[in-house]
Order: sequence, then C-alpha cells, then structure tokens
Amino acid sequence: MITSKTKKLIGYFFGLAVFAIVIYIGGTKALQAAFTPNFGYLFFAFCSMLAVFVISSLRWGFIVNSVKGQKVCSYFDYFLYFISGRFLGQYISTAVGDFLLRPAALKKIQGVSLKVGISTSLLDKLLDLLFVSILIIPAFLYIFKVVSEGATILLITILLVALFVFFALKADSATFLLKRSLLNFIRFLRKFRWAKKRIKDEYIEAIEDLQELDVFKKKALLSLLTFTLIKYVFLVLRIYFLTAAVGLNIPIFVLFMGIPVAQLGLALAVTPGALGVLEGGW
Repeated sequence: MITSKTKKLIGYFFGLAVFAIVIYIGGTKALQAAFTPNFGYLFFAFCSMLAVFVISSLRWGFIVNSVKGQKVCSYFDYFLYFISGRFLGQYISTAVGDFLLRPAALKKIQGVSLKVGISTSLLDKLLDLLFVSILIIPAFLYIFKVVSEGATILLITILLVALFVFFALKADSATFLLKRSLLNFIRFLRKFRWAKKRIKDEYIEAIEDLQELDVFKKKALLSLLTFTLIKYVFLVLRIYFLTAAVGLNIPIFVLFMGIPVAQLGLALAVTPGALGVLEGGW
C-alpha cells in the first residue's frame, strides 16, 4: 500500500518533471526572459490575477447565498475563505483547497453544513467547466486552422448568446441540466481509480439534496454567467500581460483561444498547485 505522504511526493515529482520538460523545451533564452521581466507588465498581470480571485470569490459567495436563500456572510469573508483555499491548494492539491477548506470554513465559522458547502464548490467548478466546454470546440478549430479568426469570433459569439438566451428563457431547464451534468461528470470521474478515492459519496448526495437547484432563479443564473465571463476576460488579460512581460508579442485572440485548452487540464489536475499541468497545457 502506498501511503498518503508517498502519494503527495509522487505528485510533486510528477509536476516537477512536467515543469522541467517545459523549461527544457523553452531553453536558456526562456529562462533569461523569465528572470528579467518587464515589471510594469508584471504589475498589471498581478492586478489581473487579483481581479480573477476577487470575481471568483464573489461568484462563489453568490452561489452560497443563493443556495441558502439568505446572506450567509460578507463578501470579504468569502474572499478570505477563497484565498485560504487557493493558498492550501498550492502545497497539497487544488481539490483539497476548493472542496475541503472552503466548505470546512463555512461550517466552522458560519454554521453552513458540510454538504451544502461542498455542493457550492462543485457548482462553482461546474460553471468554469461549462464555459470552457463551450469555447473548447472553437478553440481547437482555430488552433488547427480549420476556421479563420473571423469565423471563430462569430461562432463564439453565437454560442455565448445562445447560452445566455437559454438561461434567460429556460431557467428551470437550465438548472436541471446543470445538476444532471454535474452528477454525470462526477460519476464518470469515479470510474477511474485515482478519482474514486477522492470523490466521496457525500459529493453526490450534496448535489441531490439541492432538489433540482430550484433556489436559482433566472436573474441569479444570468448573474453567474456574467461573473464567469468577466472572470474569463481577466484570465486572458493576466496571461497577455505575462507574455508581454517576457517580450512575447502574442496576439490577445490567440491567448483567448489557448486558455480553454490550458484550463481544461486544470479540471483534472492532481499535482500540488496544479504544478506542471497549466504549463504543459500552454
């Protein structure tokens, strides 16, 4: 039997190995650029990342309040819980920070049951997965040069407008599909041995207990989609400023199309802090 400590060490070494491969491919010029960045662009990259954290915590807090039907705590408290989860995720795994620390903080400090806390974190992740899933097809079509940039922009616009219209006109159907999609995704992951031990029965029970997500009304659903879209914009800005900081003149649309590919890998990241996964995706 492999101990828990050994598994964590294996995760670290695996992530470091992927990271080392990325550095090797990049070569010494890439390392030199990384250690001598443009600090002006780096500052804007930091501000963009901070905006991502703020928006993410606001969205998660909005979900918790919607599920509970009342304001559980201030949005500043949600931000602190969110940042604490992210901090812990850098040293253990992102899943522990998102699905253990955040729900545990809600239970300990705010008296929210662990099941509800877990369900809100799962719904939070599902929104990201939903958004990435919508963009992943246009992204691959563009990356493999099947369609032009103009056609890709048109396709993305149509898909996003269709999503907003569907959530606005068919709120009940949308909430039902969100729940079924999340449950099916969880059950699919549990078929894999590595995921079965991490995804407990309580996760599925937590989603089932939400009773078709009837707490989410049309206005709330549209607000969640808007939060997600704004978060995605700041993710693009963050990577744009980072590439500019090391002297890479990459068009922002190319980065916009690259993020779904990189973010999709994060959904299944098992290494501490997702080390090597995001870098390998890029």
